Amino acid sequence: MNLTNPVTWNWIFGLTTVIGTILTIAYGQKSARLERENKSITWTDVQSAANDLAQDIKPGFVPDLIFAPGARGGIFAYLMAQELGCNPPVFIGFTEWKENRPPAVAMYSYVVCETNKWRVHMPEGMFSDPSKKVLIADDFAASGDAMEKIKDAFVAKGFALDKLRMVTIVTTKVAVNSKKAPTYYWRKSDSMDFYFPWGKAK
Repeated sequence: MNLTNPVTWNWIFGLTTVIGTILTIAYGQKSARLERENKSITWTDVQSAANDLAQDIKPGFVPDLIFAPGARGGIFAYLMAQELGCNPPVFIGFTEWKENRPPAVAMYSYVVCETNKWRVHMPEGMFSDPSKKVLIADDFAASGDAMEKIKDAFVAKGFALDKLRMVTIVTTKVAVNSKKAPTYYWRKSDSMDFYFPWGKAK
C-alpha cells in the first residue's frame, strides 16, 4: 500500500470513520440497554426478591398478616406469604390517584388512608386484632411517604410500632436518604422511573 498516495489516505480515513461510527452506535445501544436493565426487573427477579427478602425477615419477624395497598403490591405480597412459609393471610386494598377522580364508594367496609398522591382503601377486617404483627408489602417506594402514612393508619388503630414492618422490591435513594425507606427492600434505585413486569412504578 502506497501511503504517499492521497487516495490511500482518503480510503484509510473513510474506513476509520465507518468503524468509529459503528463502534459509537454499538456502545450507545449497550449503554441504553444497561440503563434499561438498571431501571427494570423481570418476573424472575420478582421471585428472587421475594425469596431473598423472606430470608432476611424470617429470623426476627413472623407476620400474622400481610397487607398490600393495591393489586401491584398484591402480587409481591402473595409471593412473600409463600416464601415466608407461615401462611399469613394476605389483605389487598385498592388505591386511587387523588387528582384524577372523585373518591370511590367502597362496596365493603374500608378504612381510607390519605397520602400525598393516593387514597388507599384498607380492609377494615384486618384491624380487628391490634396484637397481630403486620408486614406491609408493596412493589415500589418512591419517597417513602405513602408507606409511612399506611403505617400510621395501623398505629392509629392500636397496633404497636414494633409489630409493624414494611417491605418493597425496590426503593429509591430519596426514600433511603430521608430515612423513610421500608424496613426491607431488595434493590435501591437512583431513579423514580422504574419498570416492573406489570408496568411503570407509580
